[in-house]
Amino acid sequence: MYLYINCSIGYDLQLQLVDRRSVVGRRIKNGQRSEKFLNSLLDFLKTNQVRHKLSGLILVIDQGSYSQVRQAVALVNALAYAWAVPIIKLRKAPLTKADLFKVITGSPRLKMVKAVYSGLGVG
Repeated sequence: MYLYINCSIGYDLQLQLVDRRSVVGRRIKNGQRSEKFLNSLLDFLKTNQVRHKLSGLILVIDQGSYSQVRQAVALVNALAYAWAVPIIKLRKAPLTKADLFKVITGSPRLKMVKAVYSGLGVG
């Protein structure tokens, strides 16, 4: 099972639990700014009773809030290190469940990701 974090939807946050066949849990926090990110993640994991080890983390970094992207990258790197799981980094969110399942089977695994911001007003 993978923890999917999409922080590239403006100030919203999308969290999902995904295995190779289904999306187990899904929650979109509307308007959750970066200061509520960690609490939202902990609530999500507790609500979905995640007690076993995850297979990895999937992080979508596109045009999100600068602070939220940096915080998500730091948190994902810390979780990956603490839980000894790989990270899959995506530049765009998968459009369908089938695309998401392809990501799980065909994407390279990383030990760490870097915060790269490409939103409005940069460059």
